[in-house]
Amino acid sequence: MVQIKEEIVNQGHGYLSPSLFAVHSTANPGATARNHRDLWSRGYDYAVHLTSDWTEAIHCVPYDRLCWQVGNGNGTCEGIEICEATNASDFWKGIEIAADVIAQRLRAHGWGVDRMHPHQWFAQVYGGSDHTDPIPYFTRYGYTWQAFVQLVQQKLSGVTAGQEVDIMAGMMIRNDDTGVIWYCEPGKGRTALTHVDQANLLQQAGVPLIHANSRAPWWARFDQIDALVRTTMKKLGV
Repeated sequence: MVQIKEEIVNQGHGYLSPSLFAVHSTANPGATARNHRDLWSRGYDYAVHLTSDWTEAIHCVPYDRLCWQVGNGNGTCEGIEICEATNASDFWKGIEIAADVIAQRLRAHGWGVDRMHPHQWFAQVYGGSDHTDPIPYFTRYGYTWQAFVQLVQQKLSGVTAGQEVDIMAGMMIRNDDTGVIWYCEPGKGRTALTHVDQANLLQQAGVPLIHANSRAPWWARFDQIDALVRTTMKKLGV
């Protein structure tokens, strides 16, 4: 679990009782969570409750204080600013940290992922803002909002390393770079599905579908588990 560093530096703009969670990205690639924390400490009007990058997460504004972050929807939400990375390695590290932090906050409220929305959604629903983040940032690295929701849900559900093996005993990974859906079993590798009905039938049978790509955390995690299973099977002579 990611440690959220408590460094309150800004008091926002009045009382807040949130019912939703807003996800932003900073639109200034390379600037870190600490850079934003320092900016917000100087009385910056547009501070947000949390900020995270590829190394840390910081709580900067009290959760019960209103932040000017999504236009007319400001009074509805707690939020996080995800710092924008300048390379793929930092991007994936940052996605993992942000998803973990959001899962902690959703759990603290007793909320599900249905309460979490991108800034783009708030702009469309409430108005007063024309921002589309974090969607363009995700898109630059071949990632999707749907994949992020799934990652937050996995963390919210408390998936452990042992449980990952159970999940990956039968799972599908959709490579969002190519559109190809692979059926994955540790020790047996990947089998490309040749028709959408195959994926539909597997989902109906309870096999999860993960959106990812060759650089995504779940893709890499499958490779690690697959290699471990293969090595173990070989030692056992199976």
